[in-house]
Amino acid sequence: MRCQRRSKHRVASVLVASLVLLGCSHGPKPPATAHVTSTSLAPPTTKSTPPTPQPKLIFAHTFTPAQQAVAQGYFAAVRRHLEASENPTVPPTHLAESYSGAMLAVARKDIDTLAARREAVRLPADTKSIVRIDRVRIQGVRAIVDLCTVDDAITYSQRGGVVVDSTVVSHKRHATLALTAGQWKLLFRTSDPKQHGSSACVR
Repeated sequence: MRCQRRSKHRVASVLVASLVLLGCSHGPKPPATAHVTSTSLAPPTTKSTPPTPQPKLIFAHTFTPAQQAVAQGYFAAVRRHLEASENPTVPPTHLAESYSGAMLAVARKDIDTLAARREAVRLPADTKSIVRIDRVRIQGVRAIVDLCTVDDAITYSQRGGVVVDSTVVSHKRHATLALTAGQWKLLFRTSDPKQHGSSACVR
């Protein structure tokens, strides 16, 4: 009888212990490893890209809106040539938007020459490159422009970045533009002998 009592007492003790453990297992249990997660997102960091240097268009005096349109057509040709020279391995399809006739062929040859030499052109960050318009004569669908340019473009090797030519030169020039589908395009141009620095444009 004692043995039976002890057995019952032992069984009852085991049951009580099991119930206690079972009750504890249903309670909140802290995770073994805690991770702190922040819900606030830091604003993304953005790097401002400096603008690409561009030549400057200057009017020597006051021009009519029609004359200014001719000057803008010439300036567009200068910028198109510069864009193509910066990436000469890309087909210069945009040249036809600002060049026509013989000047289109000349401009394309310039870009092909750069590509063959594996060279490219860029303007310095503090460029002094200008196109100064001195005179504009409109003759129907043709226009004659007298101008002066200062060019400080840098020619460099695309293979190693070595500077090939960084000479600053200036020219007095005479350009003929043709009005095609409402757009003034560079058709022909002659240049006086180039001078070092900006001396050709000193008035």
